[in-house]
Amino acid sequence: MLMLLIKIKFVLEMWHKVKTIFEILSWSDRINAFLGISSFILAATSVILVLITLYQNSHMLNNATRPYLVVYIVLKNGIEGELVLENFGQSCAKVTECTCDTDLSKCIFDDVVGPYGHAVPFAHIVGYTVAPHQSIRMSVRIRKLMKLNLQPRFELKYSDGNKHYSYVTVLHLLTFADCLPDPN
Repeated sequence: MLMLLIKIKFVLEMWHKVKTIFEILSWSDRINAFLGISSFILAATSVILVLITLYQNSHMLNNATRPYLVVYIVLKNGIEGELVLENFGQSCAKVTECTCDTDLSKCIFDDVVGPYGHAVPFAHIVGYTVAPHQSIRMSVRIRKLMKLNLQPRFELKYSDGNKHYSYVTVLHLLTFADCLPDPN
């Protein structure tokens, strides 16, 4: 309470000093002082608004030009699907980490053999740079994948050279259950 009274006393003393100064000034000096103070306030407000606008524009530009790596699945026919890694962004993305909680080697086609043996989807993707709108596709047996895990979880970490991003997705394979023909 005492602090409040001290603050009120201080404000009243300052107001009295300002009032005394303004009483000494002529009307034209008072108007000029008022205009000077208002000009300063307007200039300070303008600078603050410009800085806020520049920050927002920079943020929007970064979001518009950054890479967006996404993993999704496309159903091709009754037994086959494609795991797709695609960059929907406007700049290149270098993959720094790619993990899946499901063993994808158990759902590939037996005839897909690469130089390192049977091709495992995205096994060697780390270090690869994905261009804007580029997609990497890998055929998988959709029913085998569904038996392994109905919701495989992918985690991607990637960089555009300046910033690092991460993306986690869960593929909900039950979405495709009604599209698959009866295996019998």
